[in-house]
Order: sequence, then C-alpha cells, then structure tokens
Amino acid sequence: MFKNAGSAEILRSQQKDEQYLTFLRSTIADNCQTLAGARFWIKWRKELDVLSDLGYFILTTLAGYQTIGEEYVNIVQVDSSKRRLPTLGRRLLMVILYVSSPYLLQKTLKNVEKCLERSRQQSVEFKQALLNTIPFIRNVFLYLHRLHLGIFYLHGAFYHLAKRLTGVTYIQYLSKSSGSGSSTTFKLLGWLSLCQLGLTISLQLYKLYISSSNNHSINMLPRSSSSCQPVPVNKICSLCLEVRLNPTLTPCGHLFCWNCIHSWCQTKPECPLCRYKFLPHRLVFLKNIDAPLHLSTV
Repeated sequence: MFKNAGSAEILRSQQKDEQYLTFLRSTIADNCQTLAGARFWIKWRKELDVLSDLGYFILTTLAGYQTIGEEYVNIVQVDSSKRRLPTLGRRLLMVILYVSSPYLLQKTLKNVEKCLERSRQQSVEFKQALLNTIPFIRNVFLYLHRLHLGIFYLHGAFYHLAKRLTGVTYIQYLSKSSGSGSSTTFKLLGWLSLCQLGLTISLQLYKLYISSSNNHSINMLPRSSSSCQPVPVNKICSLCLEVRLNPTLTPCGHLFCWNCIHSWCQTKPECPLCRYKFLPHRLVFLKNIDAPLHLSTV
C-alpha cells in the first residue's frame, strides 16, 4: 500500500511548494510596497520572506496537513520509523530549521562583519584576518549544502538538511499512475554534483595557496567610507539611500546598487522610479563609472 518516496516525487513536491512560496512572497511584497513604500520593503524584505514561508508551513505542516507540493505527488511525511507521522515537536523543529536557519546565519555573519569594521580595539591586520574568514564561512555552508544535495541524488531520502536533522522522510501511496524517475539518472547526477563540488573546492584551495605564497590579500572596503568628505547626490542609490555599490543600469537609464535592484526585480520586474517594465537579465552591471577621470596633460 505504501512505498518509500523516490527522488523524482520529492523534487516535484519541492518545486511545487517553491512555486506557491514565490507567489506568496510576491503578493506580500506588493502589498507591503503599496502600504509602506519601497524603502520599507527593501529594508525588511528578508524578514518578510521568512514570515511568508513560516505562514505557509503553519497552515500546512504544523496544522497536520500535506503541503500543496506533497499533495500534488501524493506523498506523506513520516518519522524515522516510517510507520508514524512526525510529532508536533518534530515538525515544529523542522519548520524552524528550514525557514529561519539560512536567515539567522546570514544575519549573524553580517552583524559580525559590521562589528569588526566599526571596532578599533584590534589591530588592522588582525581585524582584516577576521573579516577574510567571513566569506570563508559562507563558502563552507554553501559547499555543505551542495554536498547534501549530491547525497540526496545518490540516496533520495532527505532533500533538506532540516529534514535530515529531524529524521523526517516521505512515503508514497501506491497507485497505478505513480511512477518514479530513473534511479540511475539521479545517481549519475549525484556523482556529477559531487565531482563538481570537489573540483570547486580544489580550485579554491589552490587560489588560497597562491594568495598566501605571494603574500597577497584583497582588502574589502566597507560601504561606509571613513572619509569625511560629503558624498555627491548622484552617487547615492535611490533604494537603500547609501553610497551606490556595484552600479547597475536599468534599460530606462536609472542607476542603483546591484543587490538592491536585483532583489527588487525578483518580485517586481520594473524600475522603482519610472515603473518601466523589463526582465532582470536586461540589467547592465557597470564598471569604473564612479571612478575619477585622470586626464593626461600634454
């Protein structure tokens, strides 16, 4: 009557859930921009996304129902014994880890980075060494996520780390129309993903070795410059109201920070100033636009 859910069913379920989560985030973002303005949404967009995802799983998983994706492929969550439904405490822990852990990790690293930039107690070399470890920590978690995906393609049990940590897996109702994708294809995809991950890590280690042997380090400048000179108005991003970082041009001719306009276009593909509609791939990243011109004298 039941069987273990395959990789294909779990992937289709995840894609369907992500489709509805994206729609819910977009709807909340539109209402927030209408009621509170674009600047408020830019400031709190990540928190709003977390609340959107949390609301979705409160109405489905925590309420004891299937998500839309799980119902779409006819799979049910079970605990590690595969005979009982997960308890409320297990489901609550899984939802908290799934929804809030990426946000809390990024928020913590960003706050630590800001504290280090503002601190004047440590030496410059020590502070720069600590700042250089933050991108390394981000890469470690990114590689861990890719490693977990490779293992999923090989074994097809846990798509998310949160479900692996809480032991929540899936079973599927047997029916004539139920079918799974080729396990050989997913295993091949898993080995390709692991090989790509190994090659990426090897290249990063090689670059780190070359950088340390040549005593070369890249100094990442903070957004808020220590210079006391006032910043020209034409170098301010209209969305974050800070110095424009990585200037990006829209098709209508307006300039924004890359992160600001890219995040904006994920929910509303139009210019925040003139409402000109365009697709995100039409954004143009500009180089050296804010650099001073050096004219040679004859």
